[in-house]
Amino acid sequence: MDTLMTGKDFIARLDELLNERCMSDSDIHKKVKLSSGTISKMRSNGSDPTFRTIQLVCIALGVSLSEFFDTNKKPQNGDYFSEYELELVALSRKANLEQKGRLRAYAEGLVGN
Repeated sequence: MDTLMTGKDFIARLDELLNERCMSDSDIHKKVKLSSGTISKMRSNGSDPTFRTIQLVCIALGVSLSEFFDTNKKPQNGDYFSEYELELVALSRKANLEQKGRLRAYAEGLVGN
């Protein structure tokens, strides 16, 4: 049986997309019905993904199959936000100008900028 991609290639692309979105394997498992052991098995023994696994991962990541396989396309600044980042943006939009200033100062203090 031919595989769409090797387990090693799948994990490399998955990690790239997870990092772009500030997500983890557990975020994938929470969004779609994918056993928590599926990705960890591929990570540990390099087993090849099934088409269904790739489909579910694409759904969880919010990408098409063609985007998943297109390793040449790099995200532009602001193309991808995790749900958490979008929630933070939504909260900041509710703040008035003074609150936004305090929020920014607090965030900069947290990350050391």
